[in-house]
Amino acid sequence: MDVLNREIIRHILGGLGLVPPPNFGKVGITTKVFKAEKTLALEFENSKGEDQKTEFALWSGQISMGAPGTAQVLRALATDICDNEKNYHEFIAVYQLEAAPIHAVKHIFSDEDNGLFLTKLDGKAWRPVGTYEKLIACAGFERMIQLGLTWAPCKDYEELYPSLVEVVEM
Repeated sequence: MDVLNREIIRHILGGLGLVPPPNFGKVGITTKVFKAEKTLALEFENSKGEDQKTEFALWSGQISMGAPGTAQVLRALATDICDNEKNYHEFIAVYQLEAAPIHAVKHIFSDEDNGLFLTKLDGKAWRPVGTYEKLIACAGFERMIQLGLTWAPCKDYEELYPSLVEVVEM
């Protein structure tokens, strides 16, 4: 089950363009046009034991799905907590389809990390997502790819930002 979970998360992250180099920044919402004005500031302890503040880029995009007049918008906000010297990439994305619950995926691209797939049903507490819901989400992202739907820049990501911060801190 862990391998299936990891591959579902990787597929969703791939649909957003959150893939390891050399393709990072060349596909999905990780290209320059989707880079958000806001950044994510985190404090880490460096190798010398000193606190070090680092800012990480954010990317946001949206896709309109459905017939005109009845279309729904999927909004996504993502970051890469990275250390290029160590070839370390921890991808985190939160996304929401209109009035549906917020979902989050978090994964370090290695075979040791199975990732996290969470949802916020009540808008307050995160809970793990079951296999059925994971598969439906994966199928939805696959369908967007098959239909050739393209991402558009999204400036309305402030509602997703607090959720992204919560998942980063997990």
